[in-house]
Amino acid sequence: MQALIAQDPAGIGAAGVDQAAAALEGKPVTRTIRTDMVAITRADMDANSRYFYKRRC
Repeated sequence: MQALIAQDPAGIGAAGVDQAAAALEGKPVTRTIRTDMVAITRADMDANSRYFYKRRC
């Protein structure tokens, strides 16, 4: 592999929780939420480690 394409799992989770809370409170919700996609190579893995899924919190 030359690179991996990653999304922002923490950002996706936070957006989902925000939308669920808004729905429960009867507030408007956003139907589609976009997320960033990042190309990660061996050379920049450490700089982009926030995009890795964690095994534990």
